[in-house]
This record gives sequence, C-alpha cells and structure tokens, in this order.
Amino acid sequence: MLKCTKCKSNLSNDFFNTHQFSICPICNSALMVYTFPAFYDNNLQSNSEHVIIDSHRASCYFHPKKEAEITCSSCGRFLCKLCRIDLNGNNLCIACLESIKNKKKMDVLENHRTIYSKVALGLAVLPMLFVFPTLITAPMSIFVSIRYWKHPSSLVRKSKLGFVLAILISSLQLLGWALLFLLK
Repeated sequence: MLKCTKCKSNLSNDFFNTHQFSICPICNSALMVYTFPAFYDNNLQSNSEHVIIDSHRASCYFHPKKEAEITCSSCGRFLCKLCRIDLNGNNLCIACLESIKNKKKMDVLENHRTIYSKVALGLAVLPMLFVFPTLITAPMSIFVSIRYWKHPSSLVRKSKLGFVLAILISSLQLLGWALLFLLK
C-alpha cells in the first residue's frame, strides 16, 4: 500500500495514475500519485524474490541466486522475472534484445523515424532561395503536410506547427505564382 505523504494513511488504488489531483480522505491534502504498472502485478510482487535454496532448480543467467522462470526465445538462457523481456510473444534477455536491435531484425523496435513536418517545411522554405523551384516544391510540401498529418512526428510528442507553417508558406507561394501568371 502507498501512504499519504502528509498523514501517512493508506491510499486506495483509486488515487493512482488519475492525471489529476485527488484529495486524501483523512487530512484533505491534494495528492497526485503515479505508479509503475508492476505495482498492480500481484504475481510479480509475490514471486519475484524467489531465492534458490537447493540445487535442483535452474537459476537465472544474470542473477544466479534467483530462480529461473523461463528461457530466452533466442539464446535459451534461463531468466528470472526481472530479466525477462516480453516482446511480441517472445521472451528475450537483454543481450538478445540488444543484438536484435543492432541488426534491425525486428520491426517492432523502431530505430529511425522521419519527421515529416520538417520535410514539408524544408520543401516550402529552401526552394525560395532560387524562386523557380517553388512552383514544383510548394504543391509537394502541401501534399507531404496533408499526407503525413496523422503520422507520428517524433518519439517525443510535438505540435503540428511545422505542417501548418509549410501549408501556409506553400499556399502563399502558389498564390504568388497564380498572380504572376494572371497579371501577364
């Protein structure tokens, strides 16, 4: 159980991970509590510290005094609950996960992400140095902005400001070209 930081009374699970302040029922202090998902895993809390007493059980490759629970799907090493990484139904050790990541063998592990808002903004701004390419790159910039609007922008959440600026600049460029052709 977690306790209130002010009055030390036990808090129910209703207080955790609510993303808003909750009021302690005893002292009326405002609390915002975030916990790791493992906090709710009763199985992990009760069995994670099994220590090997006799030599008839397999031990973890990385923690020789802890009882092994499963083997690595890739290399076959015995792993305890602490070392086991479940990825797409495969149980991996940290060494195999690192090897798979470096060899780029698994699509689930993302190694690179294109930030399309920067591509669209680059297509809108850079050709302005030479003026004439903007006739081609302005529509491309608008297309990239609309096409990848909902695509994840980065591993860190960012705004859509780059797309908005790219569309605005490209629209102004196209308007300028339209006015140039109409006034001739």
